[in-house]
Amino acid sequence: MISQKWIIRGLLLIVSASAAFYFGTLLRTEKLSASQEDILSNLNQNSDLLNKTLPELVSEGVRLDTTTVGPGNSFNYFYTIVDDQTLDGMIKNENNNQYLSKQLFERVCTMMPDYRDNGTIVNYFLNNNAGRVIIKISVEPKDCI
Repeated sequence: MISQKWIIRGLLLIVSASAAFYFGTLLRTEKLSASQEDILSNLNQNSDLLNKTLPELVSEGVRLDTTTVGPGNSFNYFYTIVDDQTLDGMIKNENNNQYLSKQLFERVCTMMPDYRDNGTIVNYFLNNNAGRVIIKISVEPKDCI
């Protein structure tokens, strides 16, 4: 059975990799302006580039399937927990979900400053094999200290 700790570490790893990818893209493109149109255009470009590499197994039992933009100024990550035993453990253990939420919040607030500065909400959807959302974690930049 896959440890929930490894799933959480895998998700944190993909968040870090996504942040690195995002910042790498920013270095190759013009810096975001305050214009909402520019922000959404850049988010869509980042999503399109990342989606070209997906789906990808990001840790044992966890697959990043796709990213999307919207509604509005939000960036969405869609994961599938492919191991049923791990999925059951995550659903039944609220402490793991709180820990994962806290870690993702800290990552977005510290590793994704352009998202934070532009007010982009980052959503993480964890689905079961049937595609049903079992956990949704949203990080709103206004809550970053």
